[in-house]
Amino acid sequence: MSIAPSTAPDRRAGPLQPDRPAQPDPRTGPLHGVLHAALLALYPPVDDLPGLSSTRLDPFLRKVYAETPRTVWGALILCALILHLSPPLTILCPLPMALLPDSWRDRHVDRFCASWFYPFKQAGFLLKTFGGACWGADPQVRARLGQPPLEQD
Repeated sequence: MSIAPSTAPDRRAGPLQPDRPAQPDPRTGPLHGVLHAALLALYPPVDDLPGLSSTRLDPFLRKVYAETPRTVWGALILCALILHLSPPLTILCPLPMALLPDSWRDRHVDRFCASWFYPFKQAGFLLKTFGGACWGADPQVRARLGQPPLEQD
């Protein structure tokens, strides 16, 4: 007796699962995937604007790793870990962010970034700053916003 593969859509096929899963990059450390998933959760596609999943996030993160001090990279990783492990404190759910359904993940990210607890707010701000730099530099996003593409470094 063979079991046919399921044709039901994955309920969590949202921003944390891009076209290809984030592979740990040995040049950027074993927690590269955690940072990748955190940034994708902060910048999902909205209406007609593309999300961070449609940008070149992996090359951007490799460039950040190569050009910033290790303390900055460590702070990014720490902020991503805090975001992943804090749903029990923001939405009272005992699961990490990667296991949450889309609507709960969105609620968690919103509450995390708007928290009264300043370390959460600051961690969200740091992640949004780097994610926004990648998102805003993407030619597809800039074209959608009516801006010319940026020159290459």
